[in-house]
This record gives sequence, C-alpha cells and structure tokens, in this order.
Amino acid sequence: YFAHAIATGTPLDTTVELTMQGTFRLGGAGKVQDYGMQARQILSPPREFVWIARMNRGAIHFSGSDGLHAGHGWTRFWMFRAIPLVQAAGSDDIDRAAAARPALEAIWAPASLLPANGAIWRQTGPDTARISFADTAANPIDMTLALDGRVTQIVTERWSDVNPAKVYRLQPFGGTLTAEATFSGFTVPTEMLVGNNFGTTDFDGFFGATITSATYR
Repeated sequence: YFAHAIATGTPLDTTVELTMQGTFRLGGAGKVQDYGMQARQILSPPREFVWIARMNRGAIHFSGSDGLHAGHGWTRFWMFRAIPLVQAAGSDDIDRAAAARPALEAIWAPASLLPANGAIWRQTGPDTARISFADTAANPIDMTLALDGRVTQIVTERWSDVNPAKVYRLQPFGGTLTAEATFSGFTVPTEMLVGNNFGTTDFDGFFGATITSATYR
C-alpha cells in the first residue's frame, strides 16, 4: 500500500486540502432526491476535518459544513444561506459519529496511516487490513487492496442513528473506490460511492464524489 501510495522522496505531510464534486442523496421513504454537490475539505487524519459544501437541485440550494475539532463534532446547514435545515452539535452522539470520518478518510492523506504517525496495522486476510488509531473515538477501519496496492474498499463501524428505529448504534459505514490519481507524490482514490450500512442489503450509497484536487501540507 505505501509503495503504491507514496512516491519515493515525497514529503510525508499529513494534512490535505481537497476539492470535490458529485452527488448527495437526501430523503427517505420514497422521497429520495439527488443533489449536485461541490465541496472543499481540510482533513488532518485521524482526528480533525472540516467539510464545506454547497448542494443544489433546480432552484433549491443549501450550504453548510460538517466537522470535528478538538473532539467536538457538528453538522450545520442552511437553505438559501438563511433558513436553518440542520443544526446539530454539542452532544456526545454527534462527537462520536463525527470521529469516524477523519479516520476513514485517512486514505486521502496516506502519510497519516504510517505506523510512525500512530496507525496500528493488522493483516486480516490476503488482501485486507484493519487499521486502528490510539487516543481517538474512532473505531478501526477495514481496508481492501488490489494486487498493486490500490485501495478498492473501506469500511468502519460508525455511531449513527440512520436506521428505522432512529436510535444511535454502531453500523457499518463505507464504500467502494473506483479510480485514483496522483497529487504531489501521493496516489489516492478519486472516485467513490459511500454510505450507511455498507456490505448489507440496507446499503444506502448516498455520497458519490470525484476528488478534483489535493494540496498537502
């Protein structure tokens, strides 16, 4: 994996600023709709991120952010920059749910997955590994690799209330990665479909995105 993801001589930066575009699926019970999505993300795995997004469908548009900083998570979005849609923060459930993202998304900052930076690797099969991080609220992430070292699948157990009972519990969250590109010596996944209950018949692939740029520091 590291031989594929990090070119020889690349500075081992662990923070990345990403831009992305794609679709974000919202709704349920027969009211699902796809929205166009453009976003910017600052990611410092495995503990911090800010994802700033704009979404639109016809004349409807909304914007806001998800994030995790100093162990505290949030989701805040507004329609037309004025009407509050989601204002979630300040609870243990939100903090625990947010912790999954920077750990899972460490694939975009491969140097953050080096053992020297606190990642603990355990081989779980001929093409799979489980990676955990000390001193985080995130559960381990399970990674599947192709023979050349490409990441093809990523999944974790995420604290979530996206279920019929609407109660927080651990649920599989992840998806498939189908393309990659090289930015400043790092080769990372660039096309993905991820969502709740990955690997089950209830999989909801609500986030389909293409990474368009990655700047490391």
